[in-house]
Amino acid sequence: IWQPPLEGKTDLLLLSAHGDDDQLFFAGLLPRYAGQEKAAVQVAYLTDHRNLTNQRTHEILNGLWATGCTAYPVMAEFPDFRIDSLKRTYQEYLRLGYSQEKLLSYVVELLRRFKPQVVVGHDIEGEYGHGMHMVYADLVAKAVNISADATQFPDSAEQYGTWDPPKTYI
Repeated sequence: IWQPPLEGKTDLLLLSAHGDDDQLFFAGLLPRYAGQEKAAVQVAYLTDHRNLTNQRTHEILNGLWATGCTAYPVMAEFPDFRIDSLKRTYQEYLRLGYSQEKLLSYVVELLRRFKPQVVVGHDIEGEYGHGMHMVYADLVAKAVNISADATQFPDSAEQYGTWDPPKTYI
């Protein structure tokens, strides 16, 4: 039985662009901390896998469960596509109606909502050059610098309070 997302009490927040990235690029992290250490681990995806097939969502849930994660993951509303450039990925999101400010607001809200002790995100170069990985890493780097400032995205500051994550790994 899945537990609800870990509101305000997260040891580790993993920010993964796609459902397979959590297993590929952060493979040892989840079984170690969620499985062995029984840490409060929350995973939040940038892309909305529910816009594809139910099979993809079930694969994500099965993979998380196998690693020891019991908190239901968060999946953003942002569509999935493949462009190998940070700038062009941001441009495509804008073309689809998602500004960089909207994307950043999502990540700041995650930090405030889950109040993680440790934040982990993608490589700034997108591991192998994937634009969505680059975007999420860029957003994480920006969000950790402003999530403690109540004047930045005041709606989520009012709802969750502010938060300055003690540790961030990109």
